[in-house]
Amino acid sequence: MIASVHFADIPVRSALGFLRKAPKAGSIEGLEHADIGIAAPLSASLRKSPSLHRVGLVAFWDSDDAVDRFLSDHPLARKLAGGWHTKLEPLRAHGSWPGLPSDTPRARTTEYDGEAVVLTLGRFRFLRAPRFFRTSAKA
Repeated sequence: MIASVHFADIPVRSALGFLRKAPKAGSIEGLEHADIGIAAPLSASLRKSPSLHRVGLVAFWDSDDAVDRFLSDHPLARKLAGGWHTKLEPLRAHGSWPGLPSDTPRARTTEYDGEAVVLTLGRFRFLRAPRFFRTSAKA
């Protein structure tokens, strides 16, 4: 299992189309799950609002080769090509992550050698916004 994360600034008109629907599992060869959204800086302040042209894709793939094929051949990847992306091997997970195998370790600590990325996936809930902003401000 490989995860890929992509962020790019694209025209607002393209972003609105991009945000309408995430690719479904199997619609792209090797894709297990994908989530899309707009990117916003984490802050305790509501003044830093999301930018409608900065979009993100978090996807889970069955192999490293599937990500490479997506990056070289798919129209969605071409839309995101001017931005930033990375491939990650999930070491552990906390909570529910659609597309992540159920046998992914859940322990609080994980032995690894090298750099690590912490990725948070969540849905914004308006009623929980105050708690979300208080917590994210600490990050």
